[in-house]
Amino acid sequence: MAYSINGSDVSLTGTETSPSGFGGVAGVVTDTSGDSTTWRARTLNLLVYGTLSIMPGQGCFDIRMLRVMPGGRIIVGQQTLVNGEYVHSSGLWLKVAEKGGAAWSPGGLIVEPGGFLDWYGGEIDVASSPYLNSSGVNIKRGVMHL
Repeated sequence: MAYSINGSDVSLTGTETSPSGFGGVAGVVTDTSGDSTTWRARTLNLLVYGTLSIMPGQGCFDIRMLRVMPGGRIIVGQQTLVNGEYVHSSGLWLKVAEKGGAAWSPGGLIVEPGGFLDWYGGEIDVASSPYLNSSGVNIKRGVMHL
């Protein structure tokens, strides 16, 4: 686990192949129902400087903001070739209930220039539009609910 906390910002450095380590951060409540886990921390921002992998439907962040920093990467789900067709992951992986600080500011999901988002299926529920300011964004079958 490579999480550190400074005020309301939780930084991830290194590589996490499962977000379960996030549950060990102070202020995070872990809820598990069947095969799915939700990590609730609506007062915290998760800043990804390393690499984070998450499988929609098996894990979900319920946080104030998820921000992919320059050099950081989030890998969401997977795509699998089945009988010549790609099948993508499904299920909720991010929930953000509040908007950014000003009417124009993004909230929820932010990918900074130089950050990477590989999103292979799954859904997000966000209160305001994501800010995807990077050429490193690759979305295949991602669903966003505003």
